[in-house]
Amino acid sequence: MDTMEKKISRDDKIFATLTHNGTDIADISGNNFSCMADIIKNIFGKSGKWFGIAMLSIRNYSQGWRINIPLSSRPQTGHKPALDGKQYVLPFT
Repeated sequence: MDTMEKKISRDDKIFATLTHNGTDIADISGNNFSCMADIIKNIFGKSGKWFGIAMLSIRNYSQGWRINIPLSSRPQTGHKPALDGKQYVLPFT
């Protein structure tokens, strides 16, 4: 199943971890996310400044699925997270 086909409901219990160079740099959990962008925005806000490739692991406990999404970050200003093909590109803020 494609990453973008995964459905999230506001009532779903979500766990997510962002790992960069083998180190967990941010994690979140909760049930107030309505889409992948909500999760990515929230975890990116907690991760601090980093650049390169990281892996975002999202588990939807309520629906019983897990996905891993590669993310890349590069120094930029004034941009929001964007989907580049099947990979999110996250700029510095």
